[in-house]
Amino acid sequence: MTTQPLTQALVSATANRLMAESNKQPSNREVLREIGSGSLTTITKFMRNWRSEAAALGAAIRPLPEKLLRELEQLQCHNEKAVRDELAAELENAYDTEQQLIQENEQMLAQVVTLQAQLETARQESTAAHAQVAQLQADAATLKRELESERETANKLRIELAKASLRIDESIPQLKQELKECRSQLDLARKIQVDAELKAAVAHERAAGLTQRMSELKC
Repeated sequence: MTTQPLTQALVSATANRLMAESNKQPSNREVLREIGSGSLTTITKFMRNWRSEAAALGAAIRPLPEKLLRELEQLQCHNEKAVRDELAAELENAYDTEQQLIQENEQMLAQVVTLQAQLETARQESTAAHAQVAQLQADAATLKRELESERETANKLRIELAKASLRIDESIPQLKQELKECRSQLDLARKIQVDAELKAAVAHERAAGLTQRMSELKC
């Protein structure tokens, strides 16, 4: 897009058009915004010349008829009322928007407070969870040590059991021999006991016979 060169003619034409549309002299910024290029300093210089020309032109123009002046005054009052109503509506909208923004801000502040509380709770829960994890890790390490100790003890017991089993296996022949000898001695003792009991019975019968014979001899 090509930028128009800023000239007195362009500024004057733009100002005249804006004044015809709004029925009032435009400001320097309005003309600058309408043209879309240039600086406010340059616009101000050209607008000063335009106002001087407009004032001189207004002085040269003959007074308008009174009826037309009243109509213009009524039109101006109507426009002013419309502008006031529009400004009042905009002000009311701005006030409503401000109140809505205030309410939304309060709601956001409440949400921030809630989120901060939730964050603090989450931090506390995280700290407690870390402590629980640390305790579980310590318990796991203790259980691991105890398990290793029990495994070591079980290995020692298996070794001792194997040694005892080996000793038993080695002593079984000797025990069998000793058992055999004990049985032989028991058989011999029983035989001796039977012989002794037989001899005792014979002796008892002899004694009984002798006692009877003595009794017979006395008679």
